[in-house]
Amino acid sequence: MKIEKVILQNIGVYVNKNEFDLQSDQPIILIGGMNGRGKTTFLDSILFALYGRRFHESVQTVQNLAGYLRKISNVSGEHSECSIELHFTVQEQECVTYCVRRSWDSARSNPRMLTQVSKNGTPDPILSENWDMFVEEILPRAIASFFFFDGEKIAELAASENDEHIRSAIMSLLGIDILNQLLADLHTVSASSQKMIDQNTYKEELEELNQRLSDQEHAIAETESEIRNEQERLSQLEKELVSLENEYTTAGGHYAEHRKQFEEERMEILLELEADQNQMLDLAAGSLPLQMTESLLADVLKNSTAENEQRELRAFVKQFPLLYGDYSGGKGFNRDLSLFFEAVKERVAADEDVYDLDDEARERLSGLEEILDQDTCRSRILIQEKQRLNRRLEEIENYLAIQVKDEKVSALFEQIKEKSAKKGEALQHLAAMEQNLELLQSGAESLKKQQKQILRELVEKLDAADEHLRMVSYAQKQIGLLQAYKERLQELKANTLAEQMTECFHRIIAKDGLIQRITIDAKNLEFSYFNRNGQQIDKQILSSGEKQLLVIAMLWALGICAKSQFPLIIDTPLARLDSVHRASLIENYFPKASEQVIILSTDQEITQQDYHSLKKHLGKEYTLVYDEATMSSAICEGYFGRSEA
Repeated sequence: MKIEKVILQNIGVYVNKNEFDLQSDQPIILIGGMNGRGKTTFLDSILFALYGRRFHESVQTVQNLAGYLRKISNVSGEHSECSIELHFTVQEQECVTYCVRRSWDSARSNPRMLTQVSKNGTPDPILSENWDMFVEEILPRAIASFFFFDGEKIAELAASENDEHIRSAIMSLLGIDILNQLLADLHTVSASSQKMIDQNTYKEELEELNQRLSDQEHAIAETESEIRNEQERLSQLEKELVSLENEYTTAGGHYAEHRKQFEEERMEILLELEADQNQMLDLAAGSLPLQMTESLLADVLKNSTAENEQRELRAFVKQFPLLYGDYSGGKGFNRDLSLFFEAVKERVAADEDVYDLDDEARERLSGLEEILDQDTCRSRILIQEKQRLNRRLEEIENYLAIQVKDEKVSALFEQIKEKSAKKGEALQHLAAMEQNLELLQSGAESLKKQQKQILRELVEKLDAADEHLRMVSYAQKQIGLLQAYKERLQELKANTLAEQMTECFHRIIAKDGLIQRITIDAKNLEFSYFNRNGQQIDKQILSSGEKQLLVIAMLWALGICAKSQFPLIIDTPLARLDSVHRASLIENYFPKASEQVIILSTDQEITQQDYHSLKKHLGKEYTLVYDEATMSSAICEGYFGRSEA
């Protein structure tokens, strides 16, 4: 399986249509982005496209699915349609291309998801209708989380003890679960044929056992019926609780809870308005009113400057002859000086000074423009702030003007408390019944084993020519053979997986660590670890980084032993790893883990040095760039601008 394209339209931080082209000749595709830029959305979208409502436990029901669709919808796009489209190829007898498209209308209050599947470019209605079943043949949901995961998931698996989910995945990937299903089918055939056998010859032996088993199965059926009734009751309680909460909101219940908060906010706004008003009065009492005479003040400055120049010329005309006489010893002007002096006198105006401003007054007048600009800017800000506060004050006044019927709100609140208590009791009762059902089922299994043993002994004594007896006989023989085969196969597969996991761990561990050999118990699939001296060691003494490498080695080995190629998508792959282990993963794991490895990373995980180490294995590289103006992420080529480095 190889992913070719992922197209997201109005999903999460992706506005309008955004396409990831993942076709490449090299194994690694690197997608970079800071936190909150859409990396996890990309991973979740692939899982959602493949598995729909089954991709996560929280969206199993229709109601929860609608809520999830509303949650991931981005309503800022040009159209209200939201969609996730996944193109991938699978090697069957020949290479087949599938396109899965999940779409819905975000404008609807209760959006419905439409699933459309195409095969080799041709829409296939049958595949579309049965995709949830068909996708299990391509990539079973139970094992998908071991190929599409984030670094935190690895850390969780590393910290946990023998996880049941891991054992189930191992059995599924290695084909052991098929044998379990075959054994269950043979038991069904044996039980069906057993009912057709004439019981006269062994009625006494089986009568009591069959009666006990019948009683047990009857008790199981009754308990299951009670569980279904309790689940329906719980569902009805949840609906009634939602209805009451909606009515409580409509009646102003949530408003009443926040009334005091609104009143406090109103008082704060009034104080802010008063403070703004005082600042405006201070500005009005200062120089701000002169802004209305800006042009006149400019004329005053211009004319007073001209008057000052005239005073200086008059002083020059008066003093120059005296100063020159002292300098020349009483000689008169020559021709050039006379002409110059006459020209200067002509420039002296006869008008008297109107403003007669001194140097200090002119200086203050020239600086007045900057002061007026500052005051004007400040006044505009104060006016805008006052308008904003008045709008908010009006909203709060409207809230406070709402008349809430306190008695009705109190009654609804009490009903909500009562329903919530009943819901809690129902949940406890349901848990108790489910526990009782497990005990009954366990008892029934024990009785069936006793029944099987008696039948095995009786079949050997009865006439094998009877068709149904032969069916039971053959089924019992096949069950025995298949059980033995399963045990041998599981032992062989477990040993092979353990050897492969040991080899993978040694390839990615950056030092000669404590673990020299890994074994897997063939019966319960529990892992054991041994040091170089052959002594078993506790996994808990390993560092957190070594534990994570153990999990990665297991995932790598599972992929190899499964003999099926699945894409590997890792979000924040180097979480909590030191530089030595990071370098080992980059050199020894990522280029060889799968035919297609998609890494979702921040700039602090795949650093510039890591990027250069991966460069020769990179087929495509993108960076998710966030635009604050549109509050959306765009797909840009290159990894944080390093592609040309």
